[in-house]
Amino acid sequence: MKRSSYTNIVLDPDEYLPVETLQWCQNQLAQLNLSLPPQARDFILVLDRFEVPNYYRSLIYTARSHSAVGAQPRLQVAANPRGGYGWEPQQEVMEGLAAGNEEI
Repeated sequence: MKRSSYTNIVLDPDEYLPVETLQWCQNQLAQLNLSLPPQARDFILVLDRFEVPNYYRSLIYTARSHSAVGAQPRLQVAANPRGGYGWEPQQEVMEGLAAGNEEI
């Protein structure tokens, strides 16, 4: 990760969302007053049963409405990376996954 020269935010080259979209999503989730932050396990099939979490349904509905009226910021996903053929996951991530740490 590197710090942006124009603001005091940390840019992660492996992000799926541009900074503006990520901040918008985080603001929307904060307004939902969730008791726990979203977790990856919320989207894992358990005993052949899967339900889309209500907070995610709400976020998708709000995002679609936001985009439909052309509001700013324009919500989008990050551009596909180029290259990366020698990409290796960070050692901390691999150790965390091996240890079952969900807060990576």
